Amino acid sequence: DLTAYGLRSDGVELDCELAEHLVDVEGDADQLHQVIANLIVNAQQALQQVAHPRRLRVVTRAGGAPGTIELELADNGPGVPAELRRRLFEPFFTTKPQGTGTGLGLSFSLGVIEAHGGTLQLVDGDNGAVFRMTLPTGTAPALIAEPVAALTATPLRGHALVVDDEADIADTMAELLGKQSWRVQVARSGAEAKKRL
Repeated sequence: DLTAYGLRSDGVELDCELAEHLVDVEGDADQLHQVIANLIVNAQQALQQVAHPRRLRVVTRAGGAPGTIELELADNGPGVPAELRRRLFEPFFTTKPQGTGTGLGLSFSLGVIEAHGGTLQLVDGDNGAVFRMTLPTGTAPALIAEPVAALTATPLRGHALVVDDEADIADTMAELLGKQSWRVQVARSGAEAKKRL
């Protein structure tokens, strides 16, 4: 529902193959929604580079490993070149034009899924890009709720400023960056970000 308008505006045909009677996953619904929305928006942006028909397929199913479920998003866009695949989940790495992406979406998404005991991968498909999220069923590992300052490790990689008016998203992003040895500050508005800069 959150991404439907953007998909329609760009002429993306959405095909959902959602399995019935899957075992529940226990986790942070807001974080998981954010990951799925991020993957859909990435696919939408990639599909802007191709002519119609533009297609996005979302599939849920029991996982290949016992006690897991899978969610797969496959588009018929340009795909990810082989030489860029290994860097795709690195923080601040982006394949988008300058000014279009921060390079944090997939890194954030991977961190959230791993915090839930799952995996997020770019897998081979017929064409386009195929992202597969695998999550354990039942109880998820305890999600880390420590202050960002306590997560800053040494040696320090640098300073990061996270700017977002949604506190949960900003705090989660700051937590992920803190785990990767960045000293992080959070700003809730553009004006606050200017002051911190």
